Amino acid sequence: LRFFVRARHFQLPCAVTGIKQALSLMWSNETSIQNEVLTAFVEVFIAVPGTDGEKMLPAAKIVHNLMVLVKKATVSEMASIEEAIRRLVKDEIIPADAFLILWSIA
Repeated sequence: LRFFVRARHFQLPCAVTGIKQALSLMWSNETSIQNEVLTAFVEVFIAVPGTDGEKMLPAAKIVHNLMVLVKKATVSEMASIEEAIRRLVKDEIIPADAFLILWSIA
């Protein structure tokens, strides 16, 4: 997962594909694995690159990243993405402004 995070920082196209496939690990019984997947998800799609998830991207960029992520996602990938987003919303990591933008697009 850390490789894909670094690859995303360098804008390598394999990064999104790798993270999408790794999202299936959200369903692992191991909490540490789930947390690692969420950390990678935040670092690739939600946070400013290189800030270790400490500084979030603007809401519009987060929405753009999520829309790119779900584009061409399989049903199983969508379920894993949904679970990741659910947990991040519960932990208040994704800003509320992102959902206002999503609602304005829909």
